[in-house]
Amino acid sequence: MSNHKKDTISEAKGRPSLFSFIRPFASYYRPHWRLFALDMVCALLIAAIDLLFPLASRAAMQRYLPEKYYTAFFAVMGALIAAYILRAGLQYFVSYWGHVLGVNMEADMRRDLFSHLQTLPFSFYDKNRTGHLMSRVINDLFEIVELAHHGPEDLFISTVTLIGALIVLITIQWKLALIVFVMVPLIVMFTAKRRRKMSQASKKVKERTANINSDIESSISGIRAAKAFNNEHYELERF
Repeated sequence: MSNHKKDTISEAKGRPSLFSFIRPFASYYRPHWRLFALDMVCALLIAAIDLLFPLASRAAMQRYLPEKYYTAFFAVMGALIAAYILRAGLQYFVSYWGHVLGVNMEADMRRDLFSHLQTLPFSFYDKNRTGHLMSRVINDLFEIVELAHHGPEDLFISTVTLIGALIVLITIQWKLALIVFVMVPLIVMFTAKRRRKMSQASKKVKERTANINSDIESSISGIRAAKAFNNEHYELERF
């Protein structure tokens, strides 16, 4: 194990379980539950429109148009245009107000994290470099909030779309649906394997970023001494 693992904030209280992490994390949705609920409703409507769009197009092109039901055809086309406009508005809400939700949660998390840092003993700061802590408070927290914002809505949309698409596929061609069912576990296994590698790579990037931030903080805090002894080139090479 690398020594950087000893520098993480979680080491101060030991490695938490998954439930002990999810429970306080979910509590940050509570003050903004109305905005979160609206975001999820919009995500559900987006998924529903995405599912209904090809079904309506299929009915219009394969049934109404060939049989010269022009009134029904143009009615369906008009409904699809309206649905597309509605989807654009819903997507705007999810993109804009979803980020507002994320910013509010980020402010709450950063406030609580900074308050927690004020309560830690001197021994904690002896074991953890300032640059590492700054990286946790700024960079890592930003990625956590991005997950808090995009994670639930993307998971919700993907789940509804996948289940709905499979149901529609069964009603259209059940043999093809069976082939898709067989492929799903293989895709999940491949994704899980790649996710582990990506998680390891992401962890290394975060560790290197924390080290860079720590070196920058150390260099800037000692810039007066470096200039006094004409050590600018040494600091540049060390960076």
